Amino acid sequence: MFRAHTAAQRESPNTAAALVVAVALCALVICSTLYQCLSSSRTPILAVEFRSLSAYAGRFGDCAEMVVPRRYPAGAKIKFPMKISLGADHAGYVLKDHLRDALIKAGHIVTDHGTGGPESVDYPDFAAAVGRDVAGGAADRGILVCGSGVGMSIAANKINGVRAALGVNPDEVALTRHHNDANVLTLGARFLETSQADELVRIFLETAFDGGRHERRVEKISLLERK
Repeated sequence: MFRAHTAAQRESPNTAAALVVAVALCALVICSTLYQCLSSSRTPILAVEFRSLSAYAGRFGDCAEMVVPRRYPAGAKIKFPMKISLGADHAGYVLKDHLRDALIKAGHIVTDHGTGGPESVDYPDFAAAVGRDVAGGAADRGILVCGSGVGMSIAANKINGVRAALGVNPDEVALTRHHNDANVLTLGARFLETSQADELVRIFLETAFDGGRHERRVEKISLLERK
């Protein structure tokens, strides 16, 4: 009995040590794997997109969809250089001229429909010119600038084939491309710094359309124009 008890006592520390080593090895493997996943990912955490909750619960539809905007660009190939049509009214021409010069410097082919000065003009005229360029294929994208960006958006969307979206912040502009395939960006010169406008335009041009279920929805928008 004494010898058996002594042997058990000798085995107990060895077993505990083996257990500690095994746990440490498991922790090391887990940490190493996690580090490799995080370091190899090209997409930041904010870029995660949660699709329909039906993928998890199996009983919710698109009404339960929750999306965290992905960072841009989406990764698809973007045409470069682009043919870009620009227009602005008297409240937006200064910002429009700045964007025109920056786009030309970047190598894009730019059509500037004006206006070119502070004299009062009517924004629908410029929205129509840019919208027709985009809808007719003369331009790949359009950019319109007025005081708020709202009037230009309303007017441009009266042209069949135009999907104009007001640019307010980077995530919203990215989503207008990811989900809505927006082809015209409108900007409010009274509410944006030049650097902010530059960033919104960059995102608008560099972000690809996701397609998939969004393509079906965009097609339904096109059907509304034919009714």
